[in-house]
Amino acid sequence: MNPFREFQHFWFVIAAFLVMSISTSILYFLQVGTQPIELGGMLLVNGIMIIVLMISYRMVTEVFPEKILVYFGVGLFRRSIPLSRIKAAIIVKNPWYYGWGVRIIPGGWLFNVSGDYSVEIQLTDSDRILRIGSQTPHQLHEAIQAGLRKRQ
Repeated sequence: MNPFREFQHFWFVIAAFLVMSISTSILYFLQVGTQPIELGGMLLVNGIMIIVLMISYRMVTEVFPEKILVYFGVGLFRRSIPLSRIKAAIIVKNPWYYGWGVRIIPGGWLFNVSGDYSVEIQLTDSDRILRIGSQTPHQLHEAIQAGLRKRQ
């Protein structure tokens, strides 16, 4: 089985945080208004934005012979799914209102940063599902299926 690895960048979040950080810095340097932002306030806001950005700027999905690993940003938030716990995997289209990020959806969880398609994983020990968003859902699905075939 060839290892599968997909990096998806959360461009919307990156752009939003970049705009907010630049705006905060400009407001500090221009000293706009009757109560301009102070240095501490600017550093606090920009520091928080950098931390949130580092946690959420990308999603990485990896399929190994024994597990699937999904993590965001630098890896503080991660989910590992042993292939032995997977009953089935199918490609599904997410409704637009499921959104992006880590979400509770009907019946389980969604990990997604862009796009409409996911691989839905049904677990053997639970009625819950897990959807993993992908720009290449057919390749992700095939990597999971190859891992499941190898385990049998």
